[in-house]
Amino acid sequence: MPLEGKTFVLIAVLLVVLMVVFYLSQKPVDTSVERVKNLSNAGGGTESNMTVNASQCDYVLNETLRDLCYTLAAAYNKDVLLCGYVQSAYNRVGCHGWVAGALNNLSICGYLSNPAYVNTCYALAAKSLQDVSICNNLKDRNYSGLCYGGVAVARKDLSVCEEAGEQSFEDECYARAGVELKNVSACERILIQQDRDWCYQGIAIAAGRPSLCDKIQNQDAVKNCYSRAQEGVSS
Repeated sequence: MPLEGKTFVLIAVLLVVLMVVFYLSQKPVDTSVERVKNLSNAGGGTESNMTVNASQCDYVLNETLRDLCYTLAAAYNKDVLLCGYVQSAYNRVGCHGWVAGALNNLSICGYLSNPAYVNTCYALAAKSLQDVSICNNLKDRNYSGLCYGGVAVARKDLSVCEEAGEQSFEDECYARAGVELKNVSACERILIQQDRDWCYQGIAIAAGRPSLCDKIQNQDAVKNCYSRAQEGVSS
């Protein structure tokens, strides 16, 4: 190829590269998804040194992750109106809970019409605030395991579960906290077999530890546990 032809090809390639770089530089970087995952694991929406632009959420294609993005934006911007962009009804409840925690204002949960959603909102607010007193005052005690478990995760303190009162609520608290914290010792404190099996299976899958499936008493669940836990190891 003549020198002039090679020069033309090189210039064309460089132009394409520059166009791609320019396009990527104009597209907002979506860090919101990872931030909301970290927020959920940390159990709070109160870090004052972070701001989240809700417009970034428009670029998240997956609906579940987009809901999480708007939830994070609502919590950090303390704006419950952003929860209106959350598509899933359950995720919208979570959004209200995080905003209620960020504002330290449980009346936010009262915006929800379904009583079940209101109690779930209270539980999530308790987790966000790490405030066990909210769990003590739940109108529906059936949400105690969820509430105390969330606070136990946020505080990384299993002793919170001892305050749940009834054995079933205490066991659910240990199970939820055990899975989220990947803490096997939490499972060993559970008296109800079904909850204990659920705890072992949850950690086995989340942590990619198939050996924990051996601790499950329900043999029908063991095979499923091994299969799903092995997927975690492979990935």
